[in-house]
Amino acid sequence: MNSKDKIQHLLITHLRQKGQISLTLPTGIVLDIGVTRETKHGVEKCDDYCWVSTTQDERATFMDQYNLSLQYPGRGMVLDSSDEAGVSLHHLNVV
Repeated sequence: MNSKDKIQHLLITHLRQKGQISLTLPTGIVLDIGVTRETKHGVEKCDDYCWVSTTQDERATFMDQYNLSLQYPGRGMVLDSSDEAGVSLHHLNVV
C-alpha cells in the first residue's frame, strides 16, 4: 500500500467513526470534510452523503451533492468558457 492509499484509508476510517475532520493546510486554509447531515433528530452520519468546506480569513467555500457556495468580501466576475470536450463551464473570479 503506497502513502496515498494509507492516507485515504485513514481518512475514510476517521470519517466513518467520527463523521468529520478539520485539517489546517500549510497556507492557513482550513479544510473540513464530513459525512454528517442535519436531520430532525440532530446531526447524523450518512453513508450516502459528503460535504467539503474550506475557509481562510473572510473567504469560504462549501460543496456537497446539492450546493456550491462561495462567501467572500469584495466583488466578483463570472466568466463563461468550455473545456477540451466542449462542456460549458462558468468561472467566478473574485478580485
